[in-house]
This record gives sequence, structure tokens and C-alpha cells, in this order.
Amino acid sequence: MTQTQQSSNTSTQEPSSESLISDYIMVVNQALDKSLNEFPLKQVMALFERFMKQNRRIGVAIYSSDARSPHDYFTLRLNDANRIELASRGKENPDIEWKVSKKYLKDVTSNPEPYIENPVKLDWEWLKSRFSATE
Repeated sequence: MTQTQQSSNTSTQEPSSESLISDYIMVVNQALDKSLNEFPLKQVMALFERFMKQNRRIGVAIYSSDARSPHDYFTLRLNDANRIELASRGKENPDIEWKVSKKYLKDVTSNPEPYIENPVKLDWEWLKSRFSATE
């Protein structure tokens, strides 16, 4: 196989779920850095921080086509610098679970600028509805 064939094969490979969720978290953190003191992120992060200070776990279930059949799981946490980070891979009895499609993660991570510039485009509803319900 020539080097050109190898690079074309690598460029068409599907990103791993771990790569996608890590890149998504990076986009979210950049959006937060840019707009943390603006509505609605200020309110969303206040709920998130209050929830996370109670040592609760947020599970992310990634699915391909059917939300009832996730194929990968991750746990998120808020670190000491108030940034969202990947805590672990696997299902660890989360307090709340966010089911997200692999397509959505790919869409955001393949073209992050619109989401960073306008963070309202990110999916925050799962956070707002679940945190409000657990208070």
C-alpha cells in the first residue's frame, strides 16, 4: 500500500467515541470561556456547579441510530478550575444520563466555530431539564 493510499484510508476512518466526546468537551469549554457571563450559560453553569458540588456523576451514553441502544458510555465531572472534563470511560451508575448521537458529536466537533461563537447552538437542554428536576 502506498503512502497516499494509507493517508486516504486514515482520513476516512471514523473517530472513536472517546475522541468525539473529548473534542466535544473542548468545544463546550471554549464556548464557556467565551460566554460564561452571558445568558443562558451563566444560569446553566450555576446549576451545573451546584449539582456537581454534591459529588454527582453525569453519564454520557453515545448511540449511533437508536437512543435506546447506546454503544459507549463516559462519565463527566467539573474540575477544580470549573471546566468540564472526561472522568472515565464506562457506565458508572451516573446520577443523570445524557443520551447523545454520534452524529451530533461529529457535527459539532467537525465545525466547532459556530458553536463557540454562539454557544446557544450547543445542546444545553439536557442539562437544564435534568438539573432542574434534581434540585
